Parts: sequence; C-alpha cells; structure tokens
Amino acid sequence: MTLILPFIRPNKDNYLLDQVNCLEKTLLIVAEGKRSYFSNYYLILQKCFELYHSSNLKIDFNQFCKNTEEVMSLLGLKVHYFPLCRDIHTIIREQIDLQRPVLVFGNLKTLYYSHHYNVSDWMHLFLIKGYNATTGVYYIMDSAQKKNEGYKYDEFVITTEMLESLATSSHETYNTECFFSIESLHLEPLESELLITCINEILNAPINNEIIAMEQHQENNSGITTEYIGTKLLGMVKSKEVLNAELVIQFKRFSVNSTLIEKIEETSAQLIKEWKTVISVYLKSLITENRSFSVQVNSEKAIILENSLKTYLKEVLIMLYSLREIQQKEMPEMKWNAENNEEGIIQSDEDIIKFCIQTDKEYDYNNSPKFMYHIKPNQNFIYNVQISIAQEPKVSAYQAGIIFRTKLGETYIWGIFNNEKVVLSKSIDPIFSYNVVRNVEILQVRLENNGDYVFSVADQDTSIVEVYRTNMLSDLTAIGIGFRNWYSVNSLQLDLKSHIELIE
Repeated sequence: MTLILPFIRPNKDNYLLDQVNCLEKTLLIVAEGKRSYFSNYYLILQKCFELYHSSNLKIDFNQFCKNTEEVMSLLGLKVHYFPLCRDIHTIIREQIDLQRPVLVFGNLKTLYYSHHYNVSDWMHLFLIKGYNATTGVYYIMDSAQKKNEGYKYDEFVITTEMLESLATSSHETYNTECFFSIESLHLEPLESELLITCINEILNAPINNEIIAMEQHQENNSGITTEYIGTKLLGMVKSKEVLNAELVIQFKRFSVNSTLIEKIEETSAQLIKEWKTVISVYLKSLITENRSFSVQVNSEKAIILENSLKTYLKEVLIMLYSLREIQQKEMPEMKWNAENNEEGIIQSDEDIIKFCIQTDKEYDYNNSPKFMYHIKPNQNFIYNVQISIAQEPKVSAYQAGIIFRTKLGETYIWGIFNNEKVVLSKSIDPIFSYNVVRNVEILQVRLENNGDYVFSVADQDTSIVEVYRTNMLSDLTAIGIGFRNWYSVNSLQLDLKSHIELIE
C-alpha cells in the first residue's frame, strides 16, 4: 500500500539556507499544509521568537523544540514527540495514517548524495510525507539531493534503512533523542492575532539580542570562537531581514496604509545595513584585540532605527486590532481555505467564488488554485456547487467543479469537461463520464451512511439526478472547488457557489 499526504507540497519561498535554515524549511512546508500563507506566519513567529524570545548564544536543541511547539500551537498545530527506538518505522507509518507528517533528524555526513557525505557532520531534518509499505521507501520533501537551488524542496524517496542510519548518526553526534509528527487541530487561528502576537513580542523585548550577544562574548569569551560569534550575529541580522520582509508582505495583504509600509521598508533596510556595519566593526575589534570597543556606543544608530521601526509597528498594531474584530465576526467562514492562489485566479465576491483564468501555465490537480474545506474522517455530508460559465474561451481544454482528496493522498475531480460532459477523474485518469446537452448548473457529491459516494448533476432544464455511485473511495479529508487545464487558457471565467451540509 502507498499513502502520500497531499497537503505537503514543495515550498514556494526563495530564501537561501543562510536566511531560512534546513530545519525551518521543513517546518514552513508543514505549516503551509494547514492553510495558505501559514508558511509566512511560521517564518514570522519563528524568526520573532528567535530574535526576541531568547538570548542563548549556543544553538540549543531543547530551545529549538520549545520554540517549535509554541509556534506550531499558535498556528493550530500540535507537535507529538517519539523516542528513537526499534519501532520507529511502525510509528512513522501510524502517524502518516493519521494524516500527520513526520520529521526525523538526520546527519548528512552519512547520506551518500549529500556534499557533506563522509566529510562533515551536518544536522538535517527530514520531512516524511508518505510511505510505500511494499517497497519499503519513504516519500520525503528534501533538497539535499540538489547541487543547485538547495533552498527548493521537492518530493524525493529514501529507504527505511537509509532513514534509520541517518537518525542513528544524528543521535550519536547531536544527541537528538526523538523524532516528531505534527497534527493539524480543528482550530483556525486569526491571521490578525498572529501578527498582533509578533508585534507585541517585538515591542515588549527589553533589549536587542545583538547587543546581548556581543556584550556577553566581549565580557567572558566563554570558549566561543570569533568565527562562531560572527556567524551567530550575521544570522540574527538575516533573520531580522526575513522577519521584516514577511511582515511587510502581510501588511500589504491587509491594506495597511501604503505610506506607513514605505516607512517600515525604508527603516528596515537602513537598520539591516547599520547592524551589518556594527557587527563588521565589532568582529574587527576582536581580531585586533581592541578592548576599547564599546558595543553600546557603536550600536547607537542601530538602536535609534530599532525604536523608529517600533513606532511604526505601534501604528500598525492599532489597525490590526480593528482587523481582528472583523475577522472574529467572519470566523465561521474561515474553515474554507484558498490554495495555490498566488496569481489571484480565485476571487471572492460575497458568496460567489470566481475563477478568472487567463494563463499560459498548465495546472494539474495538485498545483491548481482551489478553495477547500477540511472534513473529519467518516463525516457524512452533502456538497452542492452551483456553476456557471460567465466567459468561455474559444479554444481550451479544462475541467472544473468539485475537487476532493482522500486520506491516501489521492485527488479527484467531479467537474465539467469543456462544458461538453461531466467527468469523475482521479488525477488524469477518467473513472466515469456523463454526457450533457445543456449547460450544467449544479454538481453534487454526497456520502451516505452505507459508505457510498453518490455523484449527481443538474442542467438548466432538469432537477438534480444521480448518475454514479461507488464505495471504492477512501475516506475524504478535504473537499472544495477547483479546476485543471491543458495548454494555455485565455479568458475563462467560472462563477461557483458552494454549500456543504454536514450530517451527524
């Protein structure tokens, strides 16, 4: 049997590994599987806590786990830890069966296709999104196999023996005594609340960690090399650069005053430049053993810029409190989640969802824009979609309508095909086809008590009629509306209105 979690997809960020490390890369992929833009919020919270929560100079495994738990909890995700043991593969498969991605620490020194192989120890975090019980391989999201674009994670496979060897080496080298899975809770955090949490953390931080790190090292030089403290300080600056950039992205999404955003961007750029200058001078003082170097004096301009940035963030905070009130009223609607909508193809107009498609890109079932609703296993339901073609291209090949996923990672679509027929497809393979003469107006999928999935359709002149049923589908994990296309599509607009009725 093969089971692959469909919501674990390649990362979309372009941050290099010195900005977002390999541990963070895997976790932001998991966060994005919860909801669109949650990879951004993971970075915002992770970088915020790293910069303003703790002043530890040494990388602390326990602190990393603590921060991860806290960030994931805010995102509506729960971390489950498991000790490394003989039953590791049984536990991994059980967690995948529960729709929980699994993360295992490994040492790249033992990975034959890594450039660290037999050369240097390097902690890595492997994100397992599925398994094949017959062949004994795991499906992972990783980039270690790439010579270039190491910041881009794609699906890859490794054997169970290889994973066990990597985990053992990491345990022996870094004392990583556990691995963990991440569960998506039935909790939908408010985006405004996440931003408020971050900004308050920044505003309430008593002092900058850059100053703490420099002064601590300057005072006791407790076995930490100049190279290490330099890497640590520059890492802080790069994390701050990522944090500020991600905050600006969200501020723009929520229409924060454009003049205020420009001030934040300008001040942030000046701040990053100033911290780099301070750190450069500080490191030079260490090399030349210049004991008269004053951290406080040399950091004065950076502190002024930090305070200016905080002043602007206070203004944003006032706007976010108002936004939070609006989002709290809209909370029942927030279970619906737009996916892969970077091009703005999905547009919401009150209760109508519009797909405005004009693209040269060929979308498949996995990477196409969707509007999805996550449902509990064995949850009976009736899902109706009213569909109308507001603008149809002259030449195209597309399928649009109801799209759903199963716990085995399979993706199906029950939708109109070129407005000529209604087709039930699994990936690109047609399962059932129903010819239509007139325009389809309603598509329906329902799950009955006996486990049958029933597919129905209505055109402009007839009431809804059942056309196909099957009990061969696995439990559904999500259902919604979406499309796929072959070749380019020019000026296709679909208006869809969906309603789901959950039956207890």
